[in-house]
Amino acid sequence: MDIDKQLIEKLKIFNEFLVDNYQSKISKDRVKPILSGLGVIKTILQGDTKDENLLGVDGSYNSYGANYPHQLWMFRGLAKTTRGGQVIQSDILTPLDQQFRKKVELFSKARNISPYDGVGFFVKEKLAEMELDVAIQGAIDLKPSVIFMDGSLVRYKIESEKKWEKLKKIILDEGILLAGVIEEIGTKNLTNYLNLGEVYDREIMFGVLDIGEQFILKEQIKEGFITAFVRPGEDPQPIAIDCLLEQRGYMDKLISLAASLTPRKGRGIPLWLDIVDSEVRITNKVVDGLVENYISPDLRYKLLTGKRKERWF
Repeated sequence: MDIDKQLIEKLKIFNEFLVDNYQSKISKDRVKPILSGLGVIKTILQGDTKDENLLGVDGSYNSYGANYPHQLWMFRGLAKTTRGGQVIQSDILTPLDQQFRKKVELFSKARNISPYDGVGFFVKEKLAEMELDVAIQGAIDLKPSVIFMDGSLVRYKIESEKKWEKLKKIILDEGILLAGVIEEIGTKNLTNYLNLGEVYDREIMFGVLDIGEQFILKEQIKEGFITAFVRPGEDPQPIAIDCLLEQRGYMDKLISLAASLTPRKGRGIPLWLDIVDSEVRITNKVVDGLVENYISPDLRYKLLTGKRKERWF
């Protein structure tokens, strides 16, 4: 393939923009002293997981089909302990189901958005519900001491509040510690303190913490939760860890346990969550295989096969 010269020039200009707006303005020497005044930066405590029954929770979804409503989503949720127990659930969602389609279209009409955009709301809601379902069942059946969920705890509260409240009650009643491990930081909680313009916490925190350091903002933004930025290994992009306000006294322990499960030269994520993710993930190959084996060929072609599937290139 010939490289488009115009595209190359556009990328060079974009790189200059990034250097001017990010590389020169946001530096460790400038940011770290400011953070020290806004919260606490300290060394992560050494953790020991041998006496803990840790439950990792993650979910996955993937889709098959053409344009709305000729789409099919598959979902899986997995809660797995370090002592060998697990809970797994699976489900499907499709606007070809008339009842679900009506629900999507009423929702979309009320918000003046397309059904294509509206169905995305239900997909996210379904994924959160599946993860909460297996977390709840895992908390009851597998008796964990600590639960690590993939992603921000705020997401579960927003997308499936009733099931979130059920899980929260169980873990508080049973004395189970709960943390959300956030791989991709998407917040802007630090922007107002640093006078750097509309930048995200991810950009501010990159490379600022030393290996084995954590930072907790004194004034928390998210009601009901405490969030820490954590760099457990060599990866300069920290992760974030959420815990319940009611369990704030255990934040250091949760951080130390997460760090003890994270390879120093890895990507900064507790290995147990990566293991759970690898086991629950629904790949394109799996989706294609399931649809081709269990959906009638004529109906598959009529209702779910997009023309792009037939491309030879």
